[in-house]
Amino acid sequence: MAAQLGTLYRNPLDVIRETGLIQLDGMSVVAPSHRLAVLSRTGDFSNAQVDSAIWDTPEPQVFETYTHAACLLPLDSWPLFREARRSAERHLKLVDDTIVSNLLGKIGESASGLTIGELEDNSTKSNGWNWSEVKSVVQYLVWSGWLVTTRRKRGKRVFTLAESTLPSTMLNTALSRDEQLRGFALKAADCLAIVTASDLAYHYNLPYSDAQRALELSELDSTRVEDWNEPAYLSSAVDQLLGKSVEPRLIGPFDNLMRDRRRLERIFGIQYKFEAYVPAAKRLYGPYAMALFTGSGCMGLVDLRRRGENFERPRYFPNQDVAATSFTHLADEACSRLIGRF
Repeated sequence: MAAQLGTLYRNPLDVIRETGLIQLDGMSVVAPSHRLAVLSRTGDFSNAQVDSAIWDTPEPQVFETYTHAACLLPLDSWPLFREARRSAERHLKLVDDTIVSNLLGKIGESASGLTIGELEDNSTKSNGWNWSEVKSVVQYLVWSGWLVTTRRKRGKRVFTLAESTLPSTMLNTALSRDEQLRGFALKAADCLAIVTASDLAYHYNLPYSDAQRALELSELDSTRVEDWNEPAYLSSAVDQLLGKSVEPRLIGPFDNLMRDRRRLERIFGIQYKFEAYVPAAKRLYGPYAMALFTGSGCMGLVDLRRRGENFERPRYFPNQDVAATSFTHLADEACSRLIGRF
């Protein structure tokens, strides 16, 4: 908790740099997942200011890629994904070269990049999970490093040529596979504070064997945690983290503290199920239940929903071992803090 919530950062870019990774998700019962992650870690930024601070910068500061899911990462992580890009490039060999050339040509000729809507033909627009051929090819061009997304326009990804967008230092850095794995392990340890091979494999979508190798290469201190089946590795800053306090915060379901459900249960004893796709009558906590974290851990869940500019009265679900009155007081404080940012 201290690694993720023990510091209030000055702006959204600091959050991304220091946490190392923020999962993206468009669902907006309260706010998109990246905004919730930023709002819980900054002092006075508002919901409306987050996107501009991240994407409307003179020079690229972040890029988007896929780990376990679509994620936003600081630009200095680009070299770590060299092997992932090479792997994705193999899929392009199955694509018609003409389609690839046409897409790269259109994007290269554009002054500031193009969105999917600007690239697709009107007769073949993507619809939800039903991707057009253009969107599928563009996605592989991103994963393989030909294209890059470093900014968004009205919430839509803008695709540009990597060679004309990224600094040459990033493009020309060719880390070995061991160097990439070691970099993943160190960044994950900084983000999570304590990490197992399973945690690392989930965090960066690595094969388990690669995650084990990464932790061996990291030279991080290892330890054993009672009831854990794997060795754990500690952040080099763990001593500094132990002295930090955590104010009551509402944390979204795709936050670094929540996104790995097995880790969430192992550490905090919470069996969380995302209920957005569960029929309303069968939901236990709501479509987008957030977790209440304090210095004592995860205290329970809060069903908070926004309707336009207004918030509905939240519903509280304290853990069995948490007094309802104490939970209500802490949850009220956390809700007020978050709602005040809108």
